[in-house]
Parts: sequence; C-alpha cells; structure tokens
Amino acid sequence: MNPTNPFHISENETRVLLDDFQHQVERKIEHHGDEQGFPQMADYQVTQADLDNYLFDKQAILDSRGTEKGRYTMAAIIIIIPLVILAVMYPVNEMPWGQWSPILAIGAGLLLWGVVVALQQALIRMRLTKLDQQQPDVAKYVEAVLNT
Repeated sequence: MNPTNPFHISENETRVLLDDFQHQVERKIEHHGDEQGFPQMADYQVTQADLDNYLFDKQAILDSRGTEKGRYTMAAIIIIIPLVILAVMYPVNEMPWGQWSPILAIGAGLLLWGVVVALQQALIRMRLTKLDQQQPDVAKYVEAVLNT
C-alpha cells in the first residue's frame, strides 16, 4: 500500500492479486507472443474472442471453489454438524459411545468434509473436461502456450 494514498494499489500488489490462470496465460502471450516458435492463434484457428471467452469460462470454473476463507468456514461448519446433532439428540451422560462420542462425531464430520471436497473436485474436473471438449482448438492453443 502506498502510505500517501491508502486507496492506491502498487503494480507489484496488482500482479499478486491477478496471478490466476487467466492472467498467467494472458501475460505469457503478451510477453512472448512475438517470439519465434511461440504458438500463434492463427495456427490453431483461434480468435482473440474465442481465447477471451475460454479463459474467462475456465477461470470461473476454477474460482467456483470459493475463497480460502470461505472454504475454511464451510469446512468448520460441516465438521461440527455431526457433533451438534449428537449434542441435541443425547444428554451428555447418555452419549451412545460414552466419552468417545464427541471424537467420533468430529471424525464423522471430517469424513463428511472429505466427501464434499471430493464431490467438488469431481464436478470441477467434469466442467473443465466439458469446456475443453466444446472448444478443443482453444484448449490445445492454451496448452501449447503454457508448455512453451
């Protein structure tokens, strides 16, 4: 932050904020697009509009996981749900597994969180695969750009 203007973001801070998939590809094309041997859009029958749409869609899919803070909040809520249900259903002295009940409930919550994460990852992979299948030329171009 600039101490004289608290609302100004420096170029280095902007670069950190924009270090996602879409911006990495765009920066690589911007910096190396004119170099000999660098993949050219015309060779892949890709227009700038096609590339922009593909990168926007792919970034939206990647961002669908949410922020780190949001993921941790969701994890905490899902992990404690079985513990809350157990506490509501049974008095403390009548827990079904005795003193192990809270630990087992938290274990069940961790297992539930693992299932949620696995389902999220599977959904993201399916959406990315579908996007690549819908626009194979753009996907091949982006892959070539990232591999150079």
